[in-house]
Order: sequence, then C-alpha cells, then structure tokens
Amino acid sequence: MPAASNKKTNTAAILAFATVSIAWGTTYAGMRVAVESIPPFLMAGIRFTLAGACMMLAFHAMGHPFPKARDWARLGIVGCLLLAGANGLLAWAEQYLESSFAALLVNTAPLMIVGGSALLGEKVSMRAWLGLLIGFFGVFVLILPSLYELLSGAQPIDAPRQSHFWWAVGALVLGPICWAAGTITAIRVPAASTPFMTAATQTFLGGLGAMAIAALHGDFTQPFAPTMRSLWAVLYLIAIGSWLGYVSYMYCTLKMPPQVVATTTYLNVVVAALVGTMLLGERISPPMIIGGATVLAGVAITNLTRKKPGPAGKTTTA
Repeated sequence: MPAASNKKTNTAAILAFATVSIAWGTTYAGMRVAVESIPPFLMAGIRFTLAGACMMLAFHAMGHPFPKARDWARLGIVGCLLLAGANGLLAWAEQYLESSFAALLVNTAPLMIVGGSALLGEKVSMRAWLGLLIGFFGVFVLILPSLYELLSGAQPIDAPRQSHFWWAVGALVLGPICWAAGTITAIRVPAASTPFMTAATQTFLGGLGAMAIAALHGDFTQPFAPTMRSLWAVLYLIAIGSWLGYVSYMYCTLKMPPQVVATTTYLNVVVAALVGTMLLGERISPPMIIGGATVLAGVAITNLTRKKPGPAGKTTTA
C-alpha cells in the first residue's frame, strides 16, 4: 500500500510539473492577445484580483487560515513587486514585442535574483557569476539586430512597434528586477500563513496594486473597447495561468526537489515559442534562437550552482 501511494504521489507530481510547464508557457501568448484591446495594468489588475480572491476563499474553505494582520503588509509588498510590477511590466511590453521574444528576455529573473542576493551579502560562487555573464551575453545577442538597426539607421520593418522597442526592452529588464526583489523579500521575510494561502493573498494584493497603477495611468477614464478575443484571453489567464498553473506549481514545490521545479523555466520558453509561432504567427529568428539558448544556459548554470535554488527558477508568468 505505501508503494502504491508513493506511485500515485509521483504521478500527480509529474502531471503537476507538465501542467505548470504548459500552462505558464501559454500565458505569454495569452497576455499578448489580452492587451490587444485592454490596457495592460488594468488587465493585470482584473486578472490577479479576481484570481487571488477566488483562491483565498477556496483555500480558506479547505482549511487554510487567512493570513494574520501583521503579515498583510509584507504579502502586499511581495505581491506588488511580483505581479503588479514584474507581470504588469511584462503585459505592457507585450503591446510592442512578440510573446516569444518577451518570454526569452523575461527569463533573466533567476539571474537578477542571484545578483541581488550577492549585493545583499550572500556568497555567490564563481560558477554562478559565470552563469550571470553568459545569461546577459545572451540578452545582448537577443537585442543585437535592433541595436544594429538603431546605429546603422536602417529602416525598421515595423515602425510603430520599433519606436517603442527599447522602452519595451527596458520594461522587460526592470520586470525581472522587480521579480528578484519580491522573491528575495519573500525568502528573507516569510509570512506565517500556509504556502497556498500565501500565494493566493499575494496574487490578490498584487492585483490591487496593478489596479492602483492603472488608476494613476488613467486607464479607468480613457475609453477602450475590449474585444471578445481579449476577454477570452483574460479568462484563460485567470483559469489556466493563475488558478491551475499556480496550484500545480505550489504542489510541485512540495513534492519535487527545487532544482527540478526550476527546470519548468526552460520548458515555459519552449512552449511560449511554439504557441507564439503556431497561434500568433510570430517569427523565430536566428538571433532569438542563439540568444535565447545562451540566456537559458546562463540560467541553468546559475540555478545548478545555487545552494537554495527554489524560487529563483520561476518566471513572471503566475
């Protein structure tokens, strides 16, 4: 009976692992479609507020207590950094960048976490520093074609998007920095609630943070007409990305070694590239393949050399 129970647990963990890899890999394309007609921070606010509130109520009904009053501030800070900041910036950038390109660039988050930890005094091995250098060289390769167009004066293929390209790249650099700051804060100042309730509360509070940014940006007063295509994308992001994906990820962290869970990062990128190509007609260029592979190699080296690789392996696609 114990052997059968272990086999069931292993099967469930493998299914959860596959679910995370597919669910979070498809959210890049989902966000790209959602922001076609919905302001990005408003979209993120709606998504995470609804998803987080439903998860909190569901987990509470399953016996997970709500966070204590003293934990709400730290959960709010982490949620806003991870979701309003990192994920909101990702959504904003996807107005101007292809989802597969965004997926490659945003996966520098684990590198940012290691760099941030080093700045805070954590000892980082030479191999991890090598991973950082390799990863950021990959970023340079990714943006090299656009850099060449800028310096050479070549006519960009898509002028409207090209005019926002560097702002979008900057958002995808700042986003992983926000993710790293949120992850480091969560590790160093943990909340007392259960992992599931912690994730749900962070999602809800991060959604409120995104709503606040949307309000400051004037999204509530500017007229916009969401299409059914975008609305279905938001529903998909809530149900598959935030509910199914997040719960599966939390299950993986409880049942699998952190270094194994961290490999979902690489599968997410593969899924994002395939979905972007097949469903959105995005183009995969040689610099994207070479640069993306280099970024992921750097992330792999960094993750494998960290003593506590857990949250460092996750990207901003909750």
